[in-house]
Amino acid sequence: MNSETGIAEGLYYTINGETPGVVSGFIDGILEIPEDIGYIAYDFIDSENRYNNNNDKIRLMFLVKKGGVNKDSLAEIIKVILIKYYSLLTSEQKSQLQYKIGGQITGKLVFTTQALSKFLQIFIDKLLIRTSVGLISTSILTLGAMQSKAVYSSRDLLNRNPNIYWELRGLGDLDLLYFILEDKLKSFEDAILLHDKDRSAFNNVMKHYADLVHGGINA
Repeated sequence: MNSETGIAEGLYYTINGETPGVVSGFIDGILEIPEDIGYIAYDFIDSENRYNNNNDKIRLMFLVKKGGVNKDSLAEIIKVILIKYYSLLTSEQKSQLQYKIGGQITGKLVFTTQALSKFLQIFIDKLLIRTSVGLISTSILTLGAMQSKAVYSSRDLLNRNPNIYWELRGLGDLDLLYFILEDKLKSFEDAILLHDKDRSAFNNVMKHYADLVHGGINA
């Protein structure tokens, strides 16, 4: 888990910054050859989890072949994380979640269902812009490293946050697609874990986030 400052800066960059779409990060990930080799090597020697790994890979293949790797599935993953995060905020903290469209500050969220829906849609559109699910599906089917990365990302999520893991898995094995969005959603997940561990530290994160938003607006 990142530090309080790191989480706040991650939230600010993801919500208010010019965050590249998922496909850009995914392509960058494909090109990380040493990391890919590391996943394959670890998968090969991880005899203790070989049975579970094979079962997870079978789940992943079924998910891909039935067309489950699509924008709707990725949007569902985003919704699960953001709704959980949003539910932890006070009404004052919700009002500080200013959002941008095309680089312009468009408003503040208020404590309403409509505001949450709008925030989710803006954020989903922002992350999934120009996303090629065909490229992602092909990469998963043809690159062993992608399969291993999907399996271990899912397993790590189970160890860190079993509630989110089981919710995603219950939505149709979406836990195995979390690796695609993990970098984009990491700050939200860290904030959720911090809230459960230390409420005061979580509030400090939100205060720092609000300060960054204010400073960014005035800059």
